[in-house]
Amino acid sequence: MNRREMLAGVSSLIFLSGCEDKSEIYRAPRRTVTRMGNSLIADLVVYGATPSGVTAAIQGARDGLSVLLLGGWRDKHLGGMMTGGLGYTDLRRIEAFGGLASEITIAAAHGGTAKNKYAFLASNAQAEFERLIHAEGIPFVRSTGVVRVDRRRNVIQAIHTQNGLSVRGRVFVDASYEGDLMARAGVSSIVGRDQADRSNPLDGFRGATQTAKGNAHQFGMRDKLLTVDPFVRLGDPSSGFLPTVKTFPGIKIGAADAAIQAYNFRLMMTNEADKRMDLPASAPLGYDASQYELLLRYVAAIEAAGMKHGRDWHFAGDLIGSRLVSPGVYDVNADGGFSTDCFGLSWPYPNADYASRELIWKAHENFTRGFFYTLAWSTDPRLPASLQDEVRTWGLVKGQFTDPHENDTAGWPYQLYVREARRLDNGELWSGSDLEKADHAKLRYGTPVAMASYWQDSHHVQRLAIPVEGGGYKVWNEGNMFAQGGGDDRMSPLPYEIMLPRQSECANLLVTFCVAASHQAFSSIRMELTSMSLGQVAGAAAALACIGNTNVAAIDRSALRRKLDDIGVVINEPSAFDKVRLKIERRLKDII
Repeated sequence: MNRREMLAGVSSLIFLSGCEDKSEIYRAPRRTVTRMGNSLIADLVVYGATPSGVTAAIQGARDGLSVLLLGGWRDKHLGGMMTGGLGYTDLRRIEAFGGLASEITIAAAHGGTAKNKYAFLASNAQAEFERLIHAEGIPFVRSTGVVRVDRRRNVIQAIHTQNGLSVRGRVFVDASYEGDLMARAGVSSIVGRDQADRSNPLDGFRGATQTAKGNAHQFGMRDKLLTVDPFVRLGDPSSGFLPTVKTFPGIKIGAADAAIQAYNFRLMMTNEADKRMDLPASAPLGYDASQYELLLRYVAAIEAAGMKHGRDWHFAGDLIGSRLVSPGVYDVNADGGFSTDCFGLSWPYPNADYASRELIWKAHENFTRGFFYTLAWSTDPRLPASLQDEVRTWGLVKGQFTDPHENDTAGWPYQLYVREARRLDNGELWSGSDLEKADHAKLRYGTPVAMASYWQDSHHVQRLAIPVEGGGYKVWNEGNMFAQGGGDDRMSPLPYEIMLPRQSECANLLVTFCVAASHQAFSSIRMELTSMSLGQVAGAAAALACIGNTNVAAIDRSALRRKLDDIGVVINEPSAFDKVRLKIERRLKDII
């Protein structure tokens, strides 16, 4: 498609009327995105069609701004992980989230499941995001990634995409999972883990220490750690390490490093034949059996420890995490010592160029397909026949992910789970201890505008060879963290300021996902309902900045909090009275 054709398509998106909206939410008179030459012009430009990007765009439009939602480097669909496979929502208390975050989640869930009434199918979430965007008349324009930013001193004037689009705006929001807009704008960022300190005791290199949840995601079974040899030839260090295994680094526990949480695909899968799309019985492109030797040794170690497949352990629940999101349909995540997490592949991703990212993305896919192929179809005698029979009953789900990216195939999730990439560095990172403060404690700094309500939860980052008592070595997965968040109410207030770059670097940019937080704190803030809340905050703040003709750091914080309260975003922890009322409401619901 040439530039003229692309802009014509954009123009048709902008001026098509949206679906009728029957909600009673107040809306200011709407401004319209315009075009001047080869540039699109809007009051608010949101980069990244993630959940927080969608909520930022919706709130900006409801407050009367002209809004353009510009897709990130690989965004074909609205909704990021919520429409890309993460259907078993990560939250502890729904009461921590109001406004669009809870509205979208509840609407997508349609009542959810018995274990999680906020679980949803990806297709339902996508339909809800699309409904809202069309109702507000917000144009969604695909891009292949931002490559250049025009600035006048500390103010972004325009952004330019790899596919030739130029977009001008007054306020910009970086809602991408990667933080590409802030990086191209010259805003400081961090990649990797921070030095551990009193405020972030679980940050940095963790070595062979136990995590807050004991042996989670290690090479073990039923709380029994197992010895899995790391060398190409068993017991022979001269043969080198198996793929993904590293030598133990010569750094202290808690030292900062470049490690990134492992990524994976959150697959939607079923073990019901009438709903199943079978995975291929042939090896995926570039299949390398050595990549799965650790998996075979892991299975052999479980069996050698006297734990028999089908009696003591199973594929679903032990080698993969499977959580029901709809009758017969599961959100599948990594579990155990060797699963769908791709160790090491995530490290170069944050700062990689777009062509390199595509290779990393597809390497994750091919690894995951190889994981299932190995367990289902390998002829290796270490695999119990009953395990292979079980794995073959699992497949992708008919009717999900039916409109894939041009480089993907139907049924495969739209979004790679980029758990962590760049993080904003504004000189004041939100910390683990900030998240853990007692109920109603005063914030260390800033104005509270949203809530986090999840554990501090980081997946492992790497595999190390560590010595075994009595001689030899074994594989150890390093980096997992699982710690408390919030006080007794499990709610952690977040300040507006974690979305703001240093004003000397940029005065008209808000960051809704890659916020200014330590690795430890970010592991909780990254969850989707929290980022949706921050997105809605950003949309409201952008409107105040445009109306007041000021920068996003100078807006009236009291006016922002009043606005957030009006639109239902939770900005205060519940009072003692509220807690009693909520308990009574829950009991009444259980009775009814």
